[in-house]
Amino acid sequence: MARLSILVMGLLLFGFWTAIGEEDYKKDPELVQKIGAGTALEVRATGILHVFAPCITVCRDPSWGWCYESYKEDPKIVQAMTKIIPGLKGVIPPDSPKGISYVAGKKKVAACAKHYVGDGGTTDGINEDNTVISWHGLLSIHEPGYHDAIINGVSTVMISYSSWNGNKMHANHTLITAFLKNTLKFRGFVISDWQGIDRITSPPHANHSYSIQAGISAGIDMIMNGESADEPLVPLAKKAPKILVAGILPDNLGYQCGGWTIEWQGFGGNNLTKVDTDYVKSNKFSYAMVVVGEQPYAETHGDSLNLTHPDPGLSTITNVCGAVKCVVIIISGRPLVIQPYVPLMDVLVAAWLPGTEGQEVADVLFGGYGFTRKLPHTWFKTVDQLPMNVGDKHYDPLFPYGHGLTTKPTKAN
Repeated sequence: MARLSILVMGLLLFGFWTAIGEEDYKKDPELVQKIGAGTALEVRATGILHVFAPCITVCRDPSWGWCYESYKEDPKIVQAMTKIIPGLKGVIPPDSPKGISYVAGKKKVAACAKHYVGDGGTTDGINEDNTVISWHGLLSIHEPGYHDAIINGVSTVMISYSSWNGNKMHANHTLITAFLKNTLKFRGFVISDWQGIDRITSPPHANHSYSIQAGISAGIDMIMNGESADEPLVPLAKKAPKILVAGILPDNLGYQCGGWTIEWQGFGGNNLTKVDTDYVKSNKFSYAMVVVGEQPYAETHGDSLNLTHPDPGLSTITNVCGAVKCVVIIISGRPLVIQPYVPLMDVLVAAWLPGTEGQEVADVLFGGYGFTRKLPHTWFKTVDQLPMNVGDKHYDPLFPYGHGLTTKPTKAN
């Protein structure tokens, strides 16, 4: 094994598994378990009790940047390599219940099987992307290693950043609770990957509270968050020294009412407010409210294949939200293209068509009332996905049907 390792400050660092040939394993079936035992001994010497190993992914495309962490492309070899687990944590006692989490003693560590499941089969080998495969294919290629890991008493299972047929693994109740816990009888605890919960939404970190709920509901027991959440922008501070209100719709009663108001196709008024980045930066605003959306329409006149915002809506989002904390309020009768601009926003509010009482939107923004409503329509990422509805096989929205943040009223601020 000397040719497979180097010395780093007195500790032994084994080479990655691509360096261990199948012939080595056949010559010495206990080799992998010996490597696990040696690793456990030196890890315990540092005071660490839990290792994020083994990585029992099956790399199916060498384009993937994680491929060298996979044992082999052959699921049977990956399955056999789970023999490292008894080396890391000790041999599970005979007649132990299936799925029990076990660590033998002071020279052993808790082992973690990762990344559950299908992370090595993403389309074109793109990291953290979508693995498109049938249920049979998933079980025959990517799952067998987990079956043996559980038999060998692995303590934890880490969930993959990737998706299976468009469904994020960190929110997949079917595979985490129904299959891993109930069918395979895993009795250890399931952990998220680093900030994996916040990658449930696209873009990441779009709604932390929703992501927590989705992950825990799926069956994740421990979350690796990594960062404390920023101070929320809403409810907005009423006594802020300077507030910018921008966009094409902040004072446009006609657009807020939509079609069939006053006229068949609605009407427009009162003004257009256009700003550039230099103006925003030079005025030291506490925050900004950018109000954008679509023009009023009715019936056939409202048909749209691009579902975009009229100018200068999107450029205003870029200019303002790129320079100051901002709330973007969309006035529309349906979801519009917004995904490329979401990372610039601190808060996104779908106000729909509020009618003549636009004050009600301000009441909620400033904390007079809480946000309670949920999306009545799936909010798509791109128009190429349409039609897309909740329950579809390849459901991969920007914000899912029923999504929405719930807040409580606050005292005057």
